[in-house]
Amino acid sequence: APSVVGETRTPLDELIAADPAAQLGTAVADRFGSLPFLFKVLAAAAPLSLQAHPSVPQAEAGYAREDAAGIPIDA
Repeated sequence: APSVVGETRTPLDELIAADPAAQLGTAVADRFGSLPFLFKVLAAAAPLSLQAHPSVPQAEAGYAREDAAGIPIDA
């Protein structure tokens, strides 16, 4: 579901589109026009684990390291 802001529950993308410079800052608005990344907001009742994804080179190096160490692919 789209993120909504404030009591008016305005969708975040509409809020940014209405005044990008005010919401993102002039430099970001001038360069990108909208958020320059995927932005997700989570509302959790309990702490969540951090999930990070490696770059392709990092993933390849990590796979090679684990493979050389004999770690099963399904470990």
